[in-house]
Amino acid sequence: MVLGAELGLLAYGVYVLITGKYALGKQRFVYGWQARVLGVICLLPLPTALLIGILIGLSAAGTGKMPGAGVTTAIEVVILIATIVLITLLGKRFYQQQADTP
Repeated sequence: MVLGAELGLLAYGVYVLITGKYALGKQRFVYGWQARVLGVICLLPLPTALLIGILIGLSAAGTGKMPGAGVTTAIEVVILIATIVLITLLGKRFYQQQADTP
C-alpha cells in the first residue's frame, strides 16, 4: 500500500516536471518553476525511504538487532505523510502567490 502511494507520487512528480502544471483541485493549478519545485518534492519519498533503510541496515549491522517490519513501515508512512503535507502547504502558498500576481 505504501509502495503504491509512493509510486503514484513518483509518477505524478515526473508528469509535473514535464508539463510544469500542478493541479490543486477544483480548477486550481500552479504553473511554471513553482510547479516544478512541487514535482521534485513528489519524487523524494522513495529516495528518502531508501536512505533511511540503508542507515537502519548499517546501524543494525553494528548492533546485531534488526527492527521489526512494523517500524520500517511506520517510517515509510511518516515520510509519505510529511511529503504530502509539505506539497499541500507549498502548493497552496504558490497558488496564492500566483493569484496575487497581476
